Amino acid sequence: MNSIFVTTTTNPTGIRELPRSSVEVELERRQGYSLVRLSRLSIAEYSLPPESQLILIVMSPSAVVRLPLGTVSAPSMEPQRVAESDCHGVVRFRLLVRAPDSPRLIASAEKLTPYGFNRLASLIPIESTPLKQLVWRLEFEEADGDRPVLLCNIEVYPTPESAVRDPIFCSLVLPEVLRQVLVRLLQIRESAKIDPDHEYWSDVCAWLKSAFFEEVPERYDSGWIDRVVQEFCRSHEFVDKVGKAVRGTP
Repeated sequence: MNSIFVTTTTNPTGIRELPRSSVEVELERRQGYSLVRLSRLSIAEYSLPPESQLILIVMSPSAVVRLPLGTVSAPSMEPQRVAESDCHGVVRFRLLVRAPDSPRLIASAEKLTPYGFNRLASLIPIESTPLKQLVWRLEFEEADGDRPVLLCNIEVYPTPESAVRDPIFCSLVLPEVLRQVLVRLLQIRESAKIDPDHEYWSDVCAWLKSAFFEEVPERYDSGWIDRVVQEFCRSHEFVDKVGKAVRGTP
């Protein structure tokens, strides 16, 4: 039986583009290696052949790694081990769907980021509330370890979901929210005002390491904050999203 190879240039006409929201890939960095896991695949509505092969492409500045992930009908959700040298720096993914017993690609999800990038909204609760002429405000709850809460004006965003779905809101507000959260995190670590191992802030640190491969400094570091916020914006292509929203283009 002949081997079937898939190259990075394989891109036949008619390939279906899957939305990034339909795929979630988790990346857990460990000592000497990383674990990559397909944590969610929601593509049933695209009626792809059930025996189509799934291939995850792991791309870093130093390497490109291909991981077979079973089939559309039986995707592998088990963690896959990747050498540290192949997962260094900023990592992106492509999910390829290959026709059964053929090198032909029939669908793909491109420019995937580790699921950690999408966890900001889950780490920071969002509430819709009256704010007069303020569109949003970030508050820190002292009674709960300075846990942040993002308040949105209920006149503009009747529900938290309506805010998250708005590309203008996400592009202009979330980067500043992240910046304020990072400032508060470093202040907590430097002053020891709150246990740095507090459950919430431990989750934030784990998210930063998973999404950005960034260890949290012990002391205030404005350069580190700028670097994380810039990468967060770049990964979500906020300028492109705002431009399309302003121009009214899809």
